[in-house]
Amino acid sequence: MRVLVLGFALATSLLVGGQICLAQEVTLDLPSVARLVEERSLDLKIGTAEIALREAQKVEARAPYFPSVSLRFDTEFTEDLDEDSGVVAVGDTVSTDGSAFENSLTTNVSFLLYDFGAREHRYDGARDRVRAARFNRAATFRALRLEVIDRYVQVLGLSYRWYVAMKKVRLRKTIYRQLKALGEAGTMGQTEIGGAAIDLATDVTTLDEVQLEYQKALDSLGELAQASYSVNTTTIRPLGDVFPSSVETLVEEHPAIQSYNAEIEALHRELSALKRDHLPTLNLYSSYRLYGVDNSSYADSMGDMSQLDASVALILRWDLFTGFRKTARRQQAEARLMRASLERQRAMFGLERELKALEDNLEQAGQAKRHGKERDSHIRQADVAQQRLAQNGVLDQVNFSRQQVVLLDQKLDVKLETMNRQAAALKLAVWQGGEIE
Repeated sequence: MRVLVLGFALATSLLVGGQICLAQEVTLDLPSVARLVEERSLDLKIGTAEIALREAQKVEARAPYFPSVSLRFDTEFTEDLDEDSGVVAVGDTVSTDGSAFENSLTTNVSFLLYDFGAREHRYDGARDRVRAARFNRAATFRALRLEVIDRYVQVLGLSYRWYVAMKKVRLRKTIYRQLKALGEAGTMGQTEIGGAAIDLATDVTTLDEVQLEYQKALDSLGELAQASYSVNTTTIRPLGDVFPSSVETLVEEHPAIQSYNAEIEALHRELSALKRDHLPTLNLYSSYRLYGVDNSSYADSMGDMSQLDASVALILRWDLFTGFRKTARRQQAEARLMRASLERQRAMFGLERELKALEDNLEQAGQAKRHGKERDSHIRQADVAQQRLAQNGVLDQVNFSRQQVVLLDQKLDVKLETMNRQAAALKLAVWQGGEIE
């Protein structure tokens, strides 16, 4: 029995401890969230794997600059049906002999001497594709940061709304209690009390809706960061002021466009190499052969591998007709080149629109900032004045609470305007290649 009690106590403590761990407070700021997303992003990992793939392809494209060395062993029996011929073949070699067991061990070395520049174009194209993969990962990295900013700003804005909605509910409850007390004293009608109850119910509904949206936004951010966040245990830090570069931003310098440029250069080089494939190639070939022959015994032919020969040859090879294979490959390269050029043009249009939208948002946010300073000053003055009037008894508690509700909405508007301005500046800075700070 004592063991059961101890086991139950231990299980309860673990469960409670687990709940405590799950309920730990989490404070999020944009730089730490961005780093977490970058560490766990599958898109970035795929981009890294693509770079490794292109690097390996570059090594493969460099192979024709080195000689090819192979080792070959042949063993066979040849029956000479024409005794006067005296010709015996062993693998790719020919010997003059009668019927016999033949074995040969051959070392072959071949090297491409000249192909009208085809291998140079293929190697340069492979290097261009490495650059394209690096630029493509950089573009993915930049797009991921912009997405992090969007989701974080959405969460931050909803956190402001949620906080204000909670304070408004508290004030509405205070107003309702004050009016109800006045109604019981006979100095307030039921209409006013009923209106306060409706206002309270409306703000409670608004709080529930905002909390639901806030949790959904946190889930969206958590999905990106592969983490879990809760409304009641998460604190969101505000954005800081960022100043984008004053240098004119060129869409052509965006890594997505540079990736297309590198890919187009690679396709041009591939097309040039394919055109040169229609021309002959000059190769150097050399072999060194050790072989043995015996007319009656296979074992003796293996043990008698003492005969040697060597050869060196220059081979000029020209494929005059390959079933239109080379022509089809050239047409494929031309089609890929056209597609890449059109995709680059489409990406240019999209990035130009994106850049203009960011610049317009920043300009509008700057205008709102100038007006927001004036509004913020008026709100602060009104808040101080209301506090003074309430302390001096000039403003009753009901009207003071109602004025506080109005001021909450005004303060929220100013806070959201500040947040949107900071977000617009930050997004433009990141679009230009800046860091998240």
